[in-house]
Amino acid sequence: DEIVPLEADRKNYDSYGNIDMAVLQTLRAKVKEAGLWAPQIPREQSGLGYGPTGMAVLYEAMNYSIFGPVAFNCAAPDDGNMYILNKVATQAQKDRWLTPIINGDVRSSFAMTEPAPGGGSDPSMIQTTAKRVNGKWV
Repeated sequence: DEIVPLEADRKNYDSYGNIDMAVLQTLRAKVKEAGLWAPQIPREQSGLGYGPTGMAVLYEAMNYSIFGPVAFNCAAPDDGNMYILNKVATQAQKDRWLTPIINGDVRSSFAMTEPAPGGGSDPSMIQTTAKRVNGKWV
């Protein structure tokens, strides 16, 4: 009821076509106040601890609006990066990198490239390999 109508007003977008940061902060405050913040994150990390089935339902509902996933802290690449960090990071890495993403203090990213012909934006098409030679990766 609150998020979808915001899409129609150009003032709710920044100059790049993304949600305006002030609008995002207001939405995120409402989501946190409603107790719906970061539903995919375990409860012990301030999330709701929803599993795959619950998240599937929420992802569908959130995606009725372009602003939905980012308002609930479930947008790419943050969503996937939080999942990976939760699975493989040390506690020190989680404290430094994961917690600020969970809290919504920062956004995350990833970078991927290789020389032509390359994989473009499809990581399954990457052709670059690495192998150990004399104790070094080449």
